[in-house]
Amino acid sequence: MIIYKYPLKWDDPQTLQIPGLQRILSVQLQNFEPMLWAMVDENDDTAPVCIRIFGTGNRLPPEPGEFIDTVQVGSFVFHFFKGEVAT
Repeated sequence: MIIYKYPLKWDDPQTLQIPGLQRILSVQLQNFEPMLWAMVDENDDTAPVCIRIFGTGNRLPPEPGEFIDTVQVGSFVFHFFKGEVAT
């Protein structure tokens, strides 16, 4: 087991390729860019993970996914979710 950092974009949705995802730990800004930290099993197969971003005051879909974290950027507030990967 190891903790890896994954850079995120301000795009919604976006898909990361993560090996053996065990748990998403946090999303925070690092040098003004969003980063996701996750506990992974680097020996396991890589699988797609969908990340959704919604700003405060924006409508959510009926199933936004599992809440990860909230990030503030100046006067803006964004909420990150682990969504379903589109097939």
